[in-house]
Amino acid sequence: MAKPYNLSNEQIVLAAILQDEGCRNRALISLSPNVFFGKKHKVIFRAITKCVARNLEIDDNSIALHSGGEKFGGIDFLDNLRSLLVPVELKEHIGMMKRDFALIQAKEQAEELIDAIDDVDYSDAVKRASSILTSLRDVPAIGSRGGDSAETWIDDFEARRKGEKELIFVSTGYKPLDEWLTEGYAPGNMTVLAGRPRMGKTMFVVDSVKRLLRKSEKNILVVPLEKGRDYFLTMLASNLTGISTERLIKEPEEIDKHDAKRVKSALRKVFDSGRLVVADSPVRDLVRAGSWDNEQALDRMGDLLSSSHYDVAFWDLWQRALRKTDPDSISATLDGFYEIGQSVGTHNVIVQQVHRRAEDRKFDKVRRPSLIDLKQSGAYEEFADAVLFVHREKVFKRFSTKGDLIEIILSKQKLGIADVTMVADFKPQFCRLKKPRMQTAEDRRPAMNFKEGEI
Repeated sequence: MAKPYNLSNEQIVLAAILQDEGCRNRALISLSPNVFFGKKHKVIFRAITKCVARNLEIDDNSIALHSGGEKFGGIDFLDNLRSLLVPVELKEHIGMMKRDFALIQAKEQAEELIDAIDDVDYSDAVKRASSILTSLRDVPAIGSRGGDSAETWIDDFEARRKGEKELIFVSTGYKPLDEWLTEGYAPGNMTVLAGRPRMGKTMFVVDSVKRLLRKSEKNILVVPLEKGRDYFLTMLASNLTGISTERLIKEPEEIDKHDAKRVKSALRKVFDSGRLVVADSPVRDLVRAGSWDNEQALDRMGDLLSSSHYDVAFWDLWQRALRKTDPDSISATLDGFYEIGQSVGTHNVIVQQVHRRAEDRKFDKVRRPSLIDLKQSGAYEEFADAVLFVHREKVFKRFSTKGDLIEIILSKQKLGIADVTMVADFKPQFCRLKKPRMQTAEDRRPAMNFKEGEI
């Protein structure tokens, strides 16, 4: 059968592949050898694919060596291809090849369909025709490795590579943690921050907010429910100024004019920029009225995120946001919350308490949390892009020669390694994390554990 195919277009694509690495990567992702109808073109493309897989230079010798003995036109043919101009929009030429290939495949299938209808046996003809029609619907995807999605990804990658688009990675504000996180606080992703009571989850959020404000240009939303907005602002003021929360709460009259001015100045500087919003809970009335509905709560959270553009949102209400604890309800809620973040491009950090059964592990003196301690951990595995656990050994071992260390345990991330830990000196009176670093052998040294009567 004659193939109405544009072989010149194939040569233009091959010329780009031979001369430009970026074009080569784009073509290798989008095309397969079957799309090429020119026999020499198919052999050359297949040889280039093998060279790239083996990390070899794309030269005449490599192509000849990996041609499998098939004729590819020789060095003169390759020189002619290299003499052609590289197209400005390779994407259009690749699209033309794929469209032509799909049309040819469709024509062949249509001819088979006519033959099937002419068969004598009616039932066999119907079955065969049905099979051909099914394959006919799939024809546009033939010869494509990812199709339009791959092309979109390549365009996005090239824009980021050339600095024309913002990077996916967003810093957490902690350099040691950034070294292990692949995406950081990437737009549309979700991080679960979990731990038992008194471990310092909220203080970690306070310290994180301060670092993000200083080290990035991100807009931040914080929704504290457990203690409310005023309590969070007290902790933030302490973190920014180094004045203890005890003095701010119990002894405000003893704070001199200089320190009082520092407190006011620090908070006004943070909020006047318009980059930080500390909001009241959008579901407080539902909690108080006892008329909780997960879907209604999600709608309110979505409205809050959509009201303004936030790059990172800290939700310290998640324990209340999962009032229905059956697996299906939790999965649906997590899915809904993830979709909200995806739709508005906000990275959501969900503050979550782990299951109380972690307290019952008497045989485990350290009692570090793990994924199994999260409520219905299967749902968290599915929707969370990263899971961070907050842990302080001193809560269980009062007398510790290591001091008060807070551990941020990276237990899971979808794109990268896990099971690594960042530690920092914990200063609860100032709501600060000092000297963040990756855990060392010294940090892992067992703490002192005195028995009663030894002190």
